[in-house]
Amino acid sequence: ACHTRHAFNLEEARKPEACRTCHMGPDHPNWESYISSKHGSIYGARGAGWDWSTPMDVATYETPTCAYCHMVYVDKDGKRSTSHHMTRKIIWGMGIQAASGVLDDITQTAENQAKRNDMIRVCMTCHSEDKARGYLETADAHKLAGDALVIEARDILAGLYKDGVIQPSHSKRSAGLLPGPHFSAIELPGEMAQHSPTSLFFDVSPIEREYFDLFFFSALKSYKGAFHMSPDYAWWYGYADVLGHLARIRDEAQSLRDAKATSDRTLFMIFTGPLMVL
Repeated sequence: ACHTRHAFNLEEARKPEACRTCHMGPDHPNWESYISSKHGSIYGARGAGWDWSTPMDVATYETPTCAYCHMVYVDKDGKRSTSHHMTRKIIWGMGIQAASGVLDDITQTAENQAKRNDMIRVCMTCHSEDKARGYLETADAHKLAGDALVIEARDILAGLYKDGVIQPSHSKRSAGLLPGPHFSAIELPGEMAQHSPTSLFFDVSPIEREYFDLFFFSALKSYKGAFHMSPDYAWWYGYADVLGHLARIRDEAQSLRDAKATSDRTLFMIFTGPLMVL
């Protein structure tokens, strides 16, 4: 965890490497996108010489770390404090909003505007308010652009299910192992986690797996890259990869529909052919 048992010191917990154990990987590359950002580059080049024993509410790091952005709070008078409530300033969370199939800019609620203002006051310990607010609003737009692609892919799969072109792989057996309610690659029963239906499968069809990779890996990389200021994770590892998955989903969906239409016509001829002869 943040403080390992053999040392349990603040210096260890304040460094980004403490977060890397959990907050990395294809579904939430927080570490990778941070360390490849300009903030991370400065930390990597100069961080060894910083005084990590100084409390974060008075520290003067040359660039923010994970702990600084997520654990420091600044009141309206500019006074800093710290808290272990690490998500209090975060609006998008895991970034799984598109799983609902609805494109929604959640930033405009009063609660989320308060969260945004709390985060911007932290940014303003280094940057101007215009720069901080403008960047975060750009990241919001990037997130929503990615969500729109996820929803398009989700709608394609929904149409294939509805028209009987593909069938959920396990009918009424969750993960193919345990008894459970019916689910598909895009829908789960209400009592189950809604963000990762396809990950419950172990023998999904290619197009279902393509949707999972698009949503749970590429789209979330894009979102995390944008908010951690990593251009490559926001674009090449993220958004561009989403576009690639979506192109394959569109193509595979059309191929599946064409194959079903051919099969339906063939069956029609098999059953009606003798009648025509008569």
